[in-house]
Amino acid sequence: MTFQRLVFLVRRRLWQMREAVYVALWPRAEIARLEAAAEAAYDAMYYAERYTIRECYDDAFINLMHAIRIAERRGMRDVAERLKARQDHIYYVYDHQFRRGL
Repeated sequence: MTFQRLVFLVRRRLWQMREAVYVALWPRAEIARLEAAAEAAYDAMYYAERYTIRECYDDAFINLMHAIRIAERRGMRDVAERLKARQDHIYYVYDHQFRRGL
């Protein structure tokens, strides 16, 4: 085996390992991004004008829905349950503080 062939094989193996790490970490990073976007939309509900509150609620709800789907597909049941509880809480707050007053 030549030195160039050995270097090629080592580089290919490192690339495969890097891809495996990326695939393993991607769902957690995406869930964190979606959860942060949902929290930002939830916070915006309190500062939004009366007619844009629903849009903020929808943004929070949809971002959490996508995060829950990713967690369920990857078998992260504890994360999915936590996100569902947060989604239920946001619905409860919207229903009792904002929707009834509109």
